[in-house]
Amino acid sequence: MIGGDAPVVKKRNFVGTPLSSPAVRAQRAASERAVASPYIERILKARVYDLAIESPLEEAARLSRRLGNQVLLKREDLQPVFSFKLRGAYNRIAHLSELAARRGVVCASAGNHAQGVALAAHRRGIAAVVVMPQTTPHIKVQAVRARARTAARTRAQPGVRASFR
Repeated sequence: MIGGDAPVVKKRNFVGTPLSSPAVRAQRAASERAVASPYIERILKARVYDLAIESPLEEAARLSRRLGNQVLLKREDLQPVFSFKLRGAYNRIAHLSELAARRGVVCASAGNHAQGVALAAHRRGIAAVVVMPQTTPHIKVQAVRARARTAARTRAQPGVRASFR
């Protein structure tokens, strides 16, 4: 460190290879060719990385030493909405037909899924109505409103189902 600057750390996967290295890309391509299961093939070909990042695994060194075993943390907090929920929301919205996309999407969520849906809909250029409980923290509501064309809060009551027409 020079003059108190923090060291520059490149993101690496759990075996220490840079996440965007040619070796990693070649390994991923080879594994995609060798997939036997159509289900696994669909997972590998999902379009989530159009928007999400391939989040790294980082070793929790102190916890690993304490437990006497290697503990790895999947850093989903590095996603654009700080959660893995973006993956499912984007994958579903990316695969909507043009007709369905013109109608927009509706979801009910108090936080991370709501932000994922709002960002995915914004990226696709479609309307999103996000229904959030009255108790949702203001910061989560603002994060959704910043991305969705429409965001709403409701007085959700336990056991009461909302109906949309």
